[in-house]
Amino acid sequence: MTRAVTLVPDPNESVCPPQLALTSWLRYVYDLPRTQCRIGAPGEPTLRALRDPSPPIPQILDRETYLLAQAGWITPPKAAAGR
Repeated sequence: MTRAVTLVPDPNESVCPPQLALTSWLRYVYDLPRTQCRIGAPGEPTLRALRDPSPPIPQILDRETYLLAQAGWITPPKAAAGR
């Protein structure tokens, strides 16, 4: 977060440059993956093709269990079923 804040001189400043219309800025941001990363461009992979076929299932803990485990007072459960 600190690194992100240093990149933006004023965190309350808008991200859209004042010389661009909002629609132009949104078009630019939308086209970035295609032009810079070549994702979805003709002959290149799509986001769906790049998706992990077997992503790990997140472990779901209630807040108190998580905080107690972070403090080292209890050992966290081995694995909980994902939603």
